[in-house]
Amino acid sequence: MDYDNIRAELKVRLETVSSPQAFVSVYDYVPDFLTPPCCIIVPSNNAITFHEAMGTVAAGLATCRFDIVVAAQRFESTSNQELLNDYLVTVPTALEADQTLDGEATACTVIAARNYGPLNFADAVFLGVQFDVSVIA
Repeated sequence: MDYDNIRAELKVRLETVSSPQAFVSVYDYVPDFLTPPCCIIVPSNNAITFHEAMGTVAAGLATCRFDIVVAAQRFESTSNQELLNDYLVTVPTALEADQTLDGEATACTVIAARNYGPLNFADAVFLGVQFDVSVIA
């Protein structure tokens, strides 16, 4: 398992999202500021579970968990909520379109969408939604 390659492939998948509109940026790290609409790939609190199958840490199966955060402007809240609503479908579809993440994983699954609403980031407020993603590698 190569954790950096998995994050890079998640970024590649998210860069394919074009509906309702493409993201201005897809960050595979936590940036200092946001330019919405954008997407951030963040390791979740329980980032990796090792020994999901027999083998050593290096050779055995592991589950990697990520929080994919989508941010939109909070101004014109109705149209930006519609934008987020559309991303509720297109983001999971893009992430699961290549379950192997170009050979880096066995499976990539979007588990849930949560925390829909105001998102505080770097002293600014956006509208956002968080996707819980599980990658078995």
